[in-house]
Parts: sequence; structure tokens; C-alpha cells
Amino acid sequence: MSLKLLRLLPLLSQTLSVGYAIDEIIFLGSWMQPSLRARTNANLPPWFKIWVGRGFWVIVLGYPFTWTVSGLNFLFDRAALSASGAATWYAVGTVLSAAHMLYGKKALGLLNDISNDVPKGNSAHSMEVWLKMHWQRTLVTDLPAWICFIAGFLIAHEAA
Repeated sequence: MSLKLLRLLPLLSQTLSVGYAIDEIIFLGSWMQPSLRARTNANLPPWFKIWVGRGFWVIVLGYPFTWTVSGLNFLFDRAALSASGAATWYAVGTVLSAAHMLYGKKALGLLNDISNDVPKGNSAHSMEVWLKMHWQRTLVTDLPAWICFIAGFLIAHEAA
């Protein structure tokens, strides 16, 4: 694998994570439309069980891949990465990407509530709470990590 590709991989994988996070906001937020509220409470829990099963793999594989390829950047030509200043950007990007998981317990609890229609007959409430938490997580961890990987890659690429 070329060094340039290795430098690019954290940015590419974080881009996919950010894209998925934004997709979740757009598509899952659609369930919150007032005109759909009654149907949301009836249909969201069974639909959501299917969606969670499919989306689970994006999270379980995507974030660790980002951390792994970011970490590998420190094993290859670390001196150049550090000398250019890109190492700091890669390190901060990795920490921010990993910080996504700090929301794990709360997020998983809310996902479970949505899937199990909690509160009974008003799963839309749990979805609203999850969407607010997800917006915050995306703005605090995912987007800043993405920006760090953009900066890291551009700085490393310029220095090469």
C-alpha cells in the first residue's frame, strides 16, 4: 500500500462515517414529521429492528477501521508525519472519532427503547431523544474528526 493511500484512508473512512451520520439524521428524522406521528408510533418499532440489524455493521466495522488505519500512519514514516505537523491532526482526529463511542451506552439504550416501543405507543419520543443526542454526537465528535483528517491529509500531502 502506498504511503499516500495510507494517509488518505482515515479521511475516506471518516467521510463514510460522517455521511452515514447525516443520512441517519435525514432519514430517521423523516419519521418525526407531525403528519406521520400516529403511523410512526405504530410502524417505527418493527421497521427499526430491521434497520438496526443492517446499520449495526457500518458502526462496528467503520469506526475501528478508521482508528486502525489512522494508527498505522504512525508506524510508517512517522518522522515525516511529525515534522510536517500532520501527526497532531491524525491523533486528534482519531481521539475524536473514538469519542463517538462515549455516547454508546445512551445511544444503545435509546435504540433499544425505539425497537421495543418504549414508552409504549410513543416510540417517536425515544426517536426524538435519540436524534437530539445523535446531532450532538455528530457535531462534537464525527465532524471535528473529519475536519482533523482533512487537515492531516492535506498537510502530509503538501509535505511529501
